[in-house]
Amino acid sequence: MRREALTNAVSEAQHQADAGARLGPEGDAGYAWMAQDLHPSGVTGDATLADAATGSRLVAHFAARLAEVIEAAAAFDLSTLR
Repeated sequence: MRREALTNAVSEAQHQADAGARLGPEGDAGYAWMAQDLHPSGVTGDATLADAATGSRLVAHFAARLAEVIEAAAAFDLSTLR
């Protein structure tokens, strides 16, 4: 990774939470959003805290979860829907 390109992209959601907003992109009163709505770069969070080992663990974890979702969708009995 190019560490010099990493930044802390504080999301609009964080600004709203810091201001005490009740409505936000997550939580009890969430609204629909796209990534660019939260930060112009389309990403949020502090990338300066990233490291390759954590990234590798996250990719493995979410790849396994995605595989489970795909398998569940393939096995889903559509006849149960009305």
